[in-house]
Amino acid sequence: MSMKKLFYFIATLLFCCANAGAQTVMWIHTSDGHSRQFQIDDIRKIYFALDDSVRSVDEFRKLSSIAGSFKLFANHPNPFNPSTRICYETTEPGMVDLRIYDVSGREVATVVCESQTPGSHQVTWDSRNSKGDKVSAGVYFYQLNLNGTADTKKMILVK
Repeated sequence: MSMKKLFYFIATLLFCCANAGAQTVMWIHTSDGHSRQFQIDDIRKIYFALDDSVRSVDEFRKLSSIAGSFKLFANHPNPFNPSTRICYETTEPGMVDLRIYDVSGREVATVVCESQTPGSHQVTWDSRNSKGDKVSAGVYFYQLNLNGTADTKKMILVK
């Protein structure tokens, strides 16, 4: 099979994973109805060319572990002015840390820093920094950290 055909083949696959005992497995279901199961530990490399990004097995494992402990949703509205709502769900209790960063990676504000119980949560960021000053328009990132596992999403403040 040529590399070009392999890319098109991979692009039509639906990837799923589950924890089967102590081993993580991945099922590949193709559009023609065939299925095959692989143990993640047996796979050395996988490249996904679905959205112009390349993802490795290590990144797949990281994304799987994130999905297991919490889910961070896209803020709404986005773009926003002057405030936006950030929603997330946690499946385990723990220390929740939600921070806002600018495009240079500098921390702008800490929105949440407390122990929380499992469930759905939401906070509103009013586009102010930790000192209470309004921040300028631009791209910002919000990062949720729960018990040492983090996920980050992008948002845009317009004026």
